[in-house]
Amino acid sequence: RLGRIVPTALLPARPPFLGLRRMAGRDAAVYGSVNHDFPRMHEFFPELVPAPGAREAVSARFGNFRARLHGVDQANYLESLLMRQDKMAMAASVEARVPFVHLPLARIVNAIPRAIMTPGKVTKPLLKKIAERYLPYELLHRRKVGLNLPVEEWLGDEDGMGRYLDDLTAPDCRLAAYTDRATLRDVVARFRAGKRAGLPDLVRLVNVECWLRSIPAGAG
Repeated sequence: RLGRIVPTALLPARPPFLGLRRMAGRDAAVYGSVNHDFPRMHEFFPELVPAPGAREAVSARFGNFRARLHGVDQANYLESLLMRQDKMAMAASVEARVPFVHLPLARIVNAIPRAIMTPGKVTKPLLKKIAERYLPYELLHRRKVGLNLPVEEWLGDEDGMGRYLDDLTAPDCRLAAYTDRATLRDVVARFRAGKRAGLPDLVRLVNVECWLRSIPAGAG
């Protein structure tokens, strides 16, 4: 709502205003989640990243804002979580299971009115109510702590992760096949100069570049 009222173009290009500037005129149920900003990545890699629209189409199926959030998360973000869970588990030789990811259960849960399933500030109230029969109250209702990694600090360390930024500007850069080399050089130069507003996620670019380099040239 604030993004629709405030003239976002007049806001400073720095946190915490960047979120408002980026979401101006966009579907808040899509861009208010932790999903990555695909329009920005598509702008840098139009031949690699699909054009935006899939998440907006899912959101448009629902009228209620919370229902739209649930729909986008289930149809898009959940898939990426499951892929990461599977990769991390297999890397550690763990046969993981996700018992709540069960289509009949999802249909039952999705039929519960939003006012009951997500009534306010308390998250997962029904699940916590049921779990109170088996687990301590303090465990179920303790404050959630997210995992925030200092990736910008890591990338700023030229002797650490920052040395991988050189791969994005090297003559043999694999990502250069999907965008203009000058664009990649400009992105890296702006990051190193401290002008980081509006840049794509460089950690993702470094990860993809390292993955592409692990594939023999001409394979596949």
